[in-house]
Amino acid sequence: MYSFPRIVRIDLSSEKVTQEQVPPGLLRDYIGGRGLGTWAYIDEAGYGQDPFAPTNPMVFATGPLTGTTYPTAARSVLVTRSPLTGTISSSNIGGRLGTILRKAGADVLIVTGKANNLSLLKFDGENIEISSAKTLEGLDTHEVDNKLKQNHPKAAILSIGPAGEKLIPYASITHDLEHDFGRGGLGAVMGSKNLKAIIIEGSLKIPLFDEEAQRKHVKKMVQQLKKSELYRLYNSYGTKFYTSIYNSLGGMTVNQYEKNKDERIERLAEVEIKKFETAHKSCSKCPVACRHTYEVNGEKIYTPEFETIGSLGPNLGLFDPSIVLPLGEKLTKMGVDTITAGHTVATFIKLVKAGKIKEPENRKWDFGSKDILELFDAMIATDSEVGRLLSKGSAKMAQELGAPELSPQVKGMEFAVYEPRKFMGQALGYGISNRGACHLHGGATIAVEALGAPLKVDKLTWRGKGKLVANSLKIVTLIDSLVTCVHAFYLYVNLNVMAKATPSAISSRFTSWVPSIALKFLNYSTMAVALENVTGEKFSTKTLDQAAQRIITLERLYNAKVGFSKEDDYLPRPFYERKTPESDPIDRHQYTRELKNYYKAMGWDEDGLPTAKTIEKLGLGEVASKPVHSP
Repeated sequence: MYSFPRIVRIDLSSEKVTQEQVPPGLLRDYIGGRGLGTWAYIDEAGYGQDPFAPTNPMVFATGPLTGTTYPTAARSVLVTRSPLTGTISSSNIGGRLGTILRKAGADVLIVTGKANNLSLLKFDGENIEISSAKTLEGLDTHEVDNKLKQNHPKAAILSIGPAGEKLIPYASITHDLEHDFGRGGLGAVMGSKNLKAIIIEGSLKIPLFDEEAQRKHVKKMVQQLKKSELYRLYNSYGTKFYTSIYNSLGGMTVNQYEKNKDERIERLAEVEIKKFETAHKSCSKCPVACRHTYEVNGEKIYTPEFETIGSLGPNLGLFDPSIVLPLGEKLTKMGVDTITAGHTVATFIKLVKAGKIKEPENRKWDFGSKDILELFDAMIATDSEVGRLLSKGSAKMAQELGAPELSPQVKGMEFAVYEPRKFMGQALGYGISNRGACHLHGGATIAVEALGAPLKVDKLTWRGKGKLVANSLKIVTLIDSLVTCVHAFYLYVNLNVMAKATPSAISSRFTSWVPSIALKFLNYSTMAVALENVTGEKFSTKTLDQAAQRIITLERLYNAKVGFSKEDDYLPRPFYERKTPESDPIDRHQYTRELKNYYKAMGWDEDGLPTAKTIEKLGLGEVASKPVHSP
C-alpha cells in the first residue's frame, strides 16, 4: 500500500531520530513539498519562532512525484522562518537531494535543536551520526563538498560556506556544487544549528502505485515536452536565454532599475555565454538537462542562472562575462544568495551617491567600477563598518541609514531582475509574494507577460491582473508541492477544449484584453493523472485548486500572525513615482484595485486577511490556532 508522506524527525540536541505519526488527509490537503513543508513547520513550531532559536525547525520536504521518472521531478523544498525577512520562507532545489531523501525513507525530514559545536550530520534512513566539523570550519561550499564526496561519493551533501557560519541573514545552502537553497537566508538558519554540512544516503525503492501507467504517461509527456521551443531553449542555454528576451523588451534592471535596457547586455546573452561551455548535464532523471558548466580563465563555473547574471551584471553596471561569471561562482562558494548580494552592493552604491556612506579617496564605489568587487568580500568581514552594513542586506542597511526607499524590496526581500514598471502582473507578484519580493512566489506571471507560455497576456494592462496573479500563483504552488520544476510547469497544466479550438491569434488578443480569464483556460488534469499513478489517490482540478489556495492562505496566516499587513504588499515609493527611459511609473490606484481583486480571489478580506469562512472551508482552524511566540 502506498504511503506518503513518511515524516522523520532529527533532534540535534538529543541526537535522536524518530518516525512521526502522520495525520490522515495530508496528501490530499497539502500534496507535498512546499505545501506539506509549510504545514509541518507550523504544526511543529507555531508562529513567530526566532529564526536562530534551536526550536526553529528546518523542514526538508519532497513531493509525491519527487524521484520518479516524471519530467523535472528531481526537486525538493526547505521551509523555515527567514532571518532576512521574518516571513515563513520556502526555497526549492534541484539535483539529487529529493531523490536520495526519499530513498532514505524520509519524504519529510524535520531537523530541530542545535549541535554543541560545528558539526556534520549524517543520516542513512535509520541512524544518525553527528561528528565534529572542526576541519571544515571556514571552508567554502565547494571545498566542503569535494572533501566529503571522497568518503561519500553517492551521498546527497548540503553545506554552508563562511556566510552561513557567521549567520549572515542572506546565507545560502549549496548541494552538489551548483544547486542552492538561495533566497531568504536559510543557510544562516543551518549555521545557527551548528551544522556545517548534512550527508544523506539511501537505497530504498521509491514507492509507486501503478508503475506501468506511470511509464506510459511519462513517455507521452516527454514526447510532448520535446516538441516545445521552450524545451530547446532550456536544454541549450538554461535560463540564460531570458537575457536577450528581457533586454529587447526593456524589462531588465540596469544600474539597479535606473534604466531597463542596454546594448552591452548582449555581451552576457546566452549565445555569448555558450562560448565558455565545457559540459552539459541534468538533474536526476530530468529530460530537460538545463545544467551547463563553463570555464572562464581556468575556473569552472557551474550553471550560472539568469537571475545571478542579471543581479551581478547589468544591475551593477558590469557587462564583462569574465568578471560576472566568476563573481557568481565566488558568491556560491561563500554561501550567499546572489540576488540579495547584488542588490545589497547596488543599494550601497546608491547610499554612497546619497551621501549616506563616505567613499574612500582611493576608491570609486559606483556602477560599472571594478572597485565595487571588493565589497563582496566585505560582506562576510563583519568586523569592519562597511562589512557590518553589507552583512545586513539591502533593506536593513538602507533602513538604518535613513533611506529605506533606496532598497528595491518587499517584506525585506529584494526584487529579481525583472523591472516591475514594465510587467504589471510581475509588479503585483512582487508585492503579494508571501516570502518577500519574488518572481516565482509571486506567481511567475512573467511567463505569460513576456514568454507567452502557455498563453500570451499584455504586460502593460492592469485589467484583471489580480485574478491572473491568483490563478498563476496557484499553479506555481502546486508545482512546488508535487515537487517539479517551474520552468516546465506548462507540462502539468492543460488547455481546455475551447481554448484548443480557438485560433492562437484570437485567443492571444482575448486573453490580453481580459487577463483575469487567461488561466481559466487551463485545468490540472495532467497533475491529477500523475498523482493517481504515483499514489493511487484520485484528484480533481477543484481539489487541486483548493489545495493550492489552502497552502497560500496558510502562509498568509503565518505572516499576519507575526506582524505583516497589507501595507507590506506594496512596492517601494520610487516605483510609483519615477520613470526610466523605457518604463513609466506604476499607477498606485490601479495597483491597489488589483491587489484587492487578488485578495478577493483568494478568499481574503480587503485587509488581506483570510476570512473566517475561508479558514473554515479550507479546514485551517486547527493549524491556525497553533501558539504565537513573543519576539
